[in-house]
Amino acid sequence: MTLRIEMASDGETAMLRFSGRIEEDHLEEIQAQIRRFRPLLVFDLAEATLADRTVVRFLAAHQRDGVELRHCPRFIREWMAREQSRGSQPHP
Repeated sequence: MTLRIEMASDGETAMLRFSGRIEEDHLEEIQAQIRRFRPLLVFDLAEATLADRTVVRFLAAHQRDGVELRHCPRFIREWMAREQSRGSQPHP
């Protein structure tokens, strides 16, 4: 399954809804959307699946920068917490 990104905005906050498998190859496209819709940004992860540690570190770094993670599955939050306790790398 490929990644689909849907965008919705109320004029103040933009929400990016991810459907499918998020892989490292998608991060450049996601970064472009982040730059476009800063500062109030939400990632909806209800339909997302993850591929690797790089994506988890990416999500954790952006959450620290103020991006809200909605519908984030428990296993992703737990993985993010483990990565943060290990001292994750800065996001690209």
